[in-house]
Amino acid sequence: MDRNTGQSTSPGSAPVPPELFTRKRLGPTAEGGVDALVTLAGTVEQGVESSSVVLLDEAGSPLAQLNGRPAADYPLGIRVEVTGRFVTGLRTTAQQGRPFRVEEMKVL
Repeated sequence: MDRNTGQSTSPGSAPVPPELFTRKRLGPTAEGGVDALVTLAGTVEQGVESSSVVLLDEAGSPLAQLNGRPAADYPLGIRVEVTGRFVTGLRTTAQQGRPFRVEEMKVL
């Protein structure tokens, strides 16, 4: 991939138009922006990456990647209700769910 034009340099591949690329630079804080306050309910489970914790819905799909507390503070395997905000622009190594900053947590 040519860094200047955004076009593929691989033989036989069609060029990718530059307008399909979007570049977003994070603001002055690593956390970026936050969404409105929301409440989610689900089961807390260990994520696929070490030290990541996810909230799963009833079907086992990730609702959110839980942040804002040490991983040891989340009761794995327990159904909880969390109130907080989705964080946009935050880079994480976790591969499941959008980052969610927990402000309150209640065991159900």
